[in-house]
Amino acid sequence: MHLLLVDDEFFVRERIVKQIDWKALGIDEIQTAENGLMALEIIRNFKPDILLTDVRMPQMDGIKLAEEISCLYADCKIIFISGYSDVPYLRSAIRLHVVNYVEKPIDMAELSKSIQNAVEEINSNRLAQCGRIHIQQKNEMEQRKAIAKGLTQEESAGASAELIKQTIDMSTFAYYTTAITQIIGFGEQTHITEEEVQEYLSQSFTDPEVQCIGFLKQDRIVMQLLCQSPESRRKERIKPYFSKLISLLSQNGLTGFSVVGRFVKDPKELRASYQTALQSLPRCYFKEPGYLHLYREEQNNAFDLDSISISEYSHALKKENDKSITFLINNLTAQLKTHDGTSPFQVVRFFYSILVLMYRAAQKENVMLSARFTDEYQMLDYINQLHFLDELHEFTMQTIQQYYAKVNNSLTENTVVNHILIYLEQNYPNPDLSVTMISEHLQLSSTYVCHLFKNTLGVTLGAYLTQLRIDKALELMESRNYKVKDIAQKVGYRNGNYFSYKFKKRMGYSPSGEKD
Repeated sequence: MHLLLVDDEFFVRERIVKQIDWKALGIDEIQTAENGLMALEIIRNFKPDILLTDVRMPQMDGIKLAEEISCLYADCKIIFISGYSDVPYLRSAIRLHVVNYVEKPIDMAELSKSIQNAVEEINSNRLAQCGRIHIQQKNEMEQRKAIAKGLTQEESAGASAELIKQTIDMSTFAYYTTAITQIIGFGEQTHITEEEVQEYLSQSFTDPEVQCIGFLKQDRIVMQLLCQSPESRRKERIKPYFSKLISLLSQNGLTGFSVVGRFVKDPKELRASYQTALQSLPRCYFKEPGYLHLYREEQNNAFDLDSISISEYSHALKKENDKSITFLINNLTAQLKTHDGTSPFQVVRFFYSILVLMYRAAQKENVMLSARFTDEYQMLDYINQLHFLDELHEFTMQTIQQYYAKVNNSLTENTVVNHILIYLEQNYPNPDLSVTMISEHLQLSSTYVCHLFKNTLGVTLGAYLTQLRIDKALELMESRNYKVKDIAQKVGYRNGNYFSYKFKKRMGYSPSGEKD
């Protein structure tokens, strides 16, 4: 805040300048003058908020100076420094913006209080003015928002087109269009308000050549663009506005893509432009975040997904590695990117068919494809929420890698278990047979061998070996050519009594046929 001190006495000026705590009062800058004429020269550039002036001065007195300043800066607050004899003289200045007058000799505390009152009054007035401006701006914003929304609705498009002509000077605009920015990441955790949208639009569209009025509609920003020249219809000319908008969204953890509808020459046709913008939104599915698509009249370039046999993908999945299925997916994705007229709904459904093939094949192999999804319908819900083909492609490729990794791992584990079973079959007669021997033979840890065997067959390795030896003993007992101690040795027991104990515990009777 600026203060101008005017007094013809040098020592009075010096005393006031040095003895007042200006920063504490909120005064940022102070200048001085020794008479009214010099003060008028200073105020041209200084623009004081407060004038502190002596009343009686040569060449131009304080009253005349106050009158001149009031004409130039009506909001400038005035404090007079006067003697007792000047009081009747001051009454002629009652119409001026006088905050107070301080009598000589000057009491610095009284003067500080007068300056403080002036500062508080100025701040109060400015706050009130800001409030009035804010209300006015908010009313204008609400009106423009209502017009922008009305131009997209069939029942109010005509009336809104007439209203915009009354609200905005349309003489400089030649073309109009509706644009839509689809916000990605908009939800309960991350979102923006209508007020933030209006602020973003005001920051993005700063060039008077292209004016914008818009509104927030769920997770979309709908904009009506008013353009002055044909150049505004070119993508490279209009793209910076939307790049700025996406950049502002990113500050809220959001992103998006934008489409611009058909350019029209009359605001009454903006409803039709809005429809073309809506038609263009699906094409951005085949692009990337931040992409800007301008509507164009074109032939349908949809890719014929119905011509592709899903059985080809099924056969590819049965191969021992992912090369065949990866080639098919990459090739399909590349073709779809050049056919942005394809329905994203159909694309999702086709990729879902491939994912279901993997999901069900994994079930047959008794492996879990992903812990994220308890069933294939949850997978469908997930891919339906993806905004771009690249996201769907990446998810599919990750799923393919998981599928082959888990299926191959499962096959490897089953192979290990088969090797264990073969080894047990060949070595069960050895009474020294142990987990350590098996693990050393397979070059695997004992812990892994026991864990894998139990998880695969549902029985411990020790219990399986005992049952295998009992089964072999039963086969020998059928011939009736061996004694119990001989059978025990042939199936891996050094001690016949211990064999009888294990046999009876498992079968419920002794090898000799005695029952409990």
